[in-house]
Amino acid sequence: MQGTPPIGIPHVMVNGVFAKRNNEPTGELPGQPMRFPVEDAPRQVKVDTQVWLNTFTLQDGALDGVGPSFGKGD
Repeated sequence: MQGTPPIGIPHVMVNGVFAKRNNEPTGELPGQPMRFPVEDAPRQVKVDTQVWLNTFTLQDGALDGVGPSFGKGD
């Protein structure tokens, strides 16, 4: 078996075939490994939490009928 098996996930299906069942590997290898070139530095960019929340979450105005909405029936 290659790699580290998932911990805390009792069942894993890959392409419709159990690769892990009841916390035990089945021996099946139905997928293909994902390979990426090794990079010198990580690509993560620091994100300002408040900016992210304001951009990707609904604000009170979207729910009170006054602010921007998603359309009819929201």
